Amino acid sequence: MSVEFNHTAFIGQRDFDQEVSDNDFEVIEDSDLLGSEPAEIIVARVLFALLVSVSLVMNLLLALAVGRRWKTVHLIYILAASMALPDLIFYAKLVAELVNSYGHNIPSWATSNWACGLWQFSSHCPPIFYSSFLLAIVYHAFITLFLDYSGGYEDKAKRLYPVILFSIITLCTIISAPSGYFGHVKTKLHGRELSHFRQHCDLKVPSLMISNDKMTSDMWIESQASYRLVYELILPFLLPIILLAFPYITLLIGLMRSVPAASHSEHSTKITVVVTLWLVTSFLMLHVPSILRNVFSVFNVWQRLVNMFNAHDDDRVPKFQTYIHILSYVCTCVWAIVRASLCFKYNHKLRKALGP
Repeated sequence: MSVEFNHTAFIGQRDFDQEVSDNDFEVIEDSDLLGSEPAEIIVARVLFALLVSVSLVMNLLLALAVGRRWKTVHLIYILAASMALPDLIFYAKLVAELVNSYGHNIPSWATSNWACGLWQFSSHCPPIFYSSFLLAIVYHAFITLFLDYSGGYEDKAKRLYPVILFSIITLCTIISAPSGYFGHVKTKLHGRELSHFRQHCDLKVPSLMISNDKMTSDMWIESQASYRLVYELILPFLLPIILLAFPYITLLIGLMRSVPAASHSEHSTKITVVVTLWLVTSFLMLHVPSILRNVFSVFNVWQRLVNMFNAHDDDRVPKFQTYIHILSYVCTCVWAIVRASLCFKYNHKLRKALGP
């Protein structure tokens, strides 16, 4: 069986299935595909169990340390500990994919439009959460280093932490809510592929200019791709990078050159700036696989490569997609561990808070 491609579309679906019908599931059964679990599934489950466990323990310890040193710890460490909230959303999605993907033609999290909407929401929400917290951290560090001459801004900002946290949660939830609304079950799947190589949930995004009954298949594909371009590349990565560029470079220069504008800052404040710079740098480095995965998918790079090498029936293509997907998940888990490690490394008060 060969897969037909849309050769004219510049941006398109998440995988090779370009069909957007609303019929019942059409799956070709193959009993040979549903045998014992493959090695990559077993390795992935063990690897992610280890990473998620270490990440949860590290961030739980960070939250406990921050709680014990609330009066003396800087707001940046509190915001860093708060990033465990999107971690929980990401881990819930990760566990659902690993536990319910293999051995089922249709996983339990892809049996209804409601479940697929929840899956789409959990896919788009965490990266937007991370970027929002980083924006708050970087601009807070910028103000404390260059603009806070009296030293009272830190205390005032810490008192406003509940408002800051509530605002970030509300804003990110509202921004990500359309993904849950537009999520729907894919209706045609290629049975020759194992369930963990398939894309079960899709987005059905209407056009802003044309009514649904007048939209063609290509219009649905382009509308979905435009939506994914915004939610998988622009909002979580491109826009934050643009907004972070000036304060990030300014903070870096302020520490390296010891500019007079930062001479009034205390040593502890400058240490928080170091932590901020490392948080942003590690975020950008460890999310490169996620960015590449989204770029390859949104801009139809996979299809162009398959067409170029005539690899429509090559099962190594979906496997390679899966490996990049797993790598992006691994790096996201590692970043959660790195976040907590940076906070403990540069703040001895947090380390002592865990002592007897």
